[in-house]
Amino acid sequence: MLKNVIKVSCGVLFLLSASCFAGDYSQSGYIKWVKSNYADVCWGMMSDSYGGSDAQGFRMDSCNAQEMSLLKIAQLTGQKVTLILTGDGSEYKPLRAVTLQ
Repeated sequence: MLKNVIKVSCGVLFLLSASCFAGDYSQSGYIKWVKSNYADVCWGMMSDSYGGSDAQGFRMDSCNAQEMSLLKIAQLTGQKVTLILTGDGSEYKPLRAVTLQ
């Protein structure tokens, strides 16, 4: 009986912890680099401070020219941005929106 209670408790805790990675959230910082590849996928890295170390990677599965231009301008000018990302547990989170601050 005790083993069943432990198994169920562990299962519930696992499901609850996995749900913490799901959903959209916003994060502010500075764009360190942005690039695109031959498959029309764009990648980038954001830092918490200007010139700081890598903080959060992001990706766009279909490059939007306007968003790429905005990201490159923010990178070149050192302007702070807010990114809306989808928390899916990956190193490079899917990018949903970009806003200059």
